[in-house]
Amino acid sequence: MTESKGKVAIIGSGLIGSCWATLFVNAGYSVCLYDISAEQLDVAVRTITRNLEKLENEGLSRRTETNEQVMAHITTTLRLEDALHGAIYAQESTSESVEFKRKIFSEMDEFASEEVILASSTSTIPASNFTEGLKHRYVAFY
Repeated sequence: MTESKGKVAIIGSGLIGSCWATLFVNAGYSVCLYDISAEQLDVAVRTITRNLEKLENEGLSRRTETNEQVMAHITTTLRLEDALHGAIYAQESTSESVEFKRKIFSEMDEFASEEVILASSTSTIPASNFTEGLKHRYVAFY
């Protein structure tokens, strides 16, 4: 297995989170997917597997490893603190709810190391509505 460029935490494993996970694992990072649902994590792993197959079939894979070897760089967890432990970057892709984002970012801020950049996939909520008071750096990527 090729050495990872570092660990990325993906917070929320729905469609957007699965796509972020595909992007990062294809670029050589280890990915830890966090969700509150084990069933959703299983769906996400299947989605990522299909995404990697599509990339390979289209000649867009950036890896020399087999898809099975690439998938070995993906882990899942139901514990946010485990997802963030050792991460160099955290990408949040959860529900578009101000209250939920405030809660999840507060928890991410608590569990992440000081060097971690916290990012959100929000497309409709201004970041200032849920990032006030965070000690970590924050960016929005969509």
